[in-house]
Amino acid sequence: IGHLIRYLGIEDETSIFCAKESMQKLKVNNFKHVSTSLGTFRKYNFLTSRFFSAVDIEHIENPNIVMISDLVRAEHSMIDPASEAIQIIGRFRKERGAMMTRTVTHISNTNPELRAKSEEEVMLYIKEWQIVYNVLTSFLKASTTLEAREVLEEVLKRIDFSRFLYPDGSMNHFMVDNAVFEEKVKSHYKTYETLIDGYETTKRFNLTTQEEKYNQFWMFHF
Repeated sequence: IGHLIRYLGIEDETSIFCAKESMQKLKVNNFKHVSTSLGTFRKYNFLTSRFFSAVDIEHIENPNIVMISDLVRAEHSMIDPASEAIQIIGRFRKERGAMMTRTVTHISNTNPELRAKSEEEVMLYIKEWQIVYNVLTSFLKASTTLEAREVLEEVLKRIDFSRFLYPDGSMNHFMVDNAVFEEKVKSHYKTYETLIDGYETTKRFNLTTQEEKYNQFWMFHF
């Protein structure tokens, strides 16, 4: 967000709404109009994923909504057409009985080399890591020196499988579902065609898509 605002030279016309950690980073870099809660809107307003859901934006007439995904600078900015895109557009609420036109553009680059696992591959990955985790746990239980225990405890904390566990060692199925979701979202961003297919599959958008490409970025208009 900071890079784009400075590139366009729109600092004085922009508000940024984000999480506390991001706000601190932006303010250190001399961005003035930054907040963790919705407030004064300016000509250009940037909202991070913190505001994708459970927020109502009212009293905005005919918003021009631009969703930005950059796989190079911020891979986490990939937006799921079937959920997050719908949530973002739905944040803008019209007055009862009023008409509202939402103009929507999604700017994104794509990466044909992006590796996206299928649900079956994700489950196999977790299963294989669970085997490794159980073996290390058995070594920990059998260890007889403090040094060995410290090493094994550190390894168990650091391996990727640990994110799928609750503190008591039981499986966190919400994190498993999240891993499946993340890989599914990745699969949309391999090519221009796969991203369009992701939108068309939802049957929630009136696509009047035109292909425009600028410096490796695609612009999708809805």
